[in-house]
Amino acid sequence: MILDSNEYMESEVIDTGSFTIELDQNFYDTGDDGVLKYRIGATVEACEAASWNAYTVPFASSGFVQVRVENT
Repeated sequence: MILDSNEYMESEVIDTGSFTIELDQNFYDTGDDGVLKYRIGATVEACEAASWNAYTVPFASSGFVQVRVENT
């Protein structure tokens, strides 16, 4: 994915169940890193209404997850 300055891309809301989620960045190639963010909720609506969290470590999902990549 290529993002210009101040652009972002969001995933669909994903039904993950109650699992620990780990996000990998630059899995196949090292390079420019975007800022990874996520939000969670017990329902799709709760997930979409939640605030974005900066991803630093694996996190526990409460049912639904959405991921965002930002280029700052």
